[in-house]
Amino acid sequence: MNRLTYKEPNGDWGIVGMTEENADQKMYAAACKLLDYEETGLGPDEIERKIVQLELEHCTCGMAIDSDWLHCPKCGAIIVR
Repeated sequence: MNRLTYKEPNGDWGIVGMTEENADQKMYAAACKLLDYEETGLGPDEIERKIVQLELEHCTCGMAIDSDWLHCPKCGAIIVR
C-alpha cells in the first residue's frame, strides 16, 4: 500500500498534493490521523484485528479482563468470549 503522507528528515510532513492553501483545520486534523495511522506500518486488516483484540480484553466499562473471569468485577457485566 502506497503512503499518502510524507515525512522530511527535519520532521516536516504533509500529504502528497495538499498545500496550506487548500487545507482547512478539519483537513489538517484528518491529515494528522492519517499520518499516525501510516506510521504504524499496519494495514487495515491488521488494525481491525487489534481493535477486536482490545475489545475482547476489556469490558465495556474499561476494566481489563482476566481470561478466566465470567463477570467483570467492576460493573458485574457478563463477559462474552
